[in-house]
Amino acid sequence: VQKSDEKYLEYSKLGKLFTSPADKKKKKGIAVYIKEEIKSKLVFVDPDGRILMLEIWLPHKKVLCVLIYAPNEKQQEFYKNLHEKIVELEQKIFALLGILMWLWIIERTIKGKRGRKRDYLKHV
Repeated sequence: VQKSDEKYLEYSKLGKLFTSPADKKKKKGIAVYIKEEIKSKLVFVDPDGRILMLEIWLPHKKVLCVLIYAPNEKQQEFYKNLHEKIVELEQKIFALLGILMWLWIIERTIKGKRGRKRDYLKHV
């Protein structure tokens, strides 16, 4: 999602649009809709388009909603910076949502039994 694409994503029936746009060269970025009835506030937008943090007020609770699009490379640095930002905000309740590249990767083998290509899940 790039800043120039936001106008195409605006759709009031889906709710308020929050984005963390990518730079012009790369294909990344985050977009999320929150229902109008749910009180929400933008807390942090990563300049690389990889992190979007929102405060959402649920009945009797304030929740930090952290949406991420994790990189394939430099993951230790990314997660270290993410952790520091979450700690800095001192929020007790938070939800982490997104594509977490560090959990699992698909490792493609060139030849399995009988010469077929196979995909295997490998824990990183």
